[in-house]
Amino acid sequence: MRGIIGLIAVAGVAAGASAQVYQQLPDYGGCLGCGYFSDGQAGQFWSQRIADNFNLGGSTTIDRVKWWGMSEYYIFPDLTNFSAWTIAFYDAGFGAISSETIAKANITITQDANIFGNYWVYEFDAAITPVAVDNGWISIGSHNISPGDDGFAWHFGLPGDGTIAADFFDGNGFQQFPGAGDVAFALYEIPAPGTLALVGLGGLVAVRRRR
Repeated sequence: MRGIIGLIAVAGVAAGASAQVYQQLPDYGGCLGCGYFSDGQAGQFWSQRIADNFNLGGSTTIDRVKWWGMSEYYIFPDLTNFSAWTIAFYDAGFGAISSETIAKANITITQDANIFGNYWVYEFDAAITPVAVDNGWISIGSHNISPGDDGFAWHFGLPGDGTIAADFFDGNGFQQFPGAGDVAFALYEIPAPGTLALVGLGGLVAVRRRR
């Protein structure tokens, strides 16, 4: 079975606001700047997209997603090589529920943790077309301006169940990898009208390419 290629970097209250219903925060204490490469389309250098599972305990309409990640820094330390990200939801058996590609200009992006110098982990915050999900999988991957240059690494996250999945764009769909860890993301639901909402695993991880 093909292994997953990972990246090790040197290491108030408001009415009508979306409410957070699920989160796996970046695991900066375990490994700052570490994650799995995840592509939003075929034909890019790492040729894999990552998915992580979640359970909301019942059908929930999600309208906003956050995630954390960084450039591979093969060429650029920042997000220069990325034009968009695809956010896709799947049911527990990897049946497709929705897929939406969002341009970088329409995502709120902030520097979240400094790895070194001008090299950062970024927080991404995007509104999505509302989608009803329960327990299933979310996949987030980048669209790269230069397909062979910097890849996007989805930062490790916690807590989770330690299982992720990868699709290698080989026609075999997603394969699950128990024990591979988790990635960082958060899901937000549309609140009911009138409510208030509070605004290194051996063999799996490889060092990034040398310049």
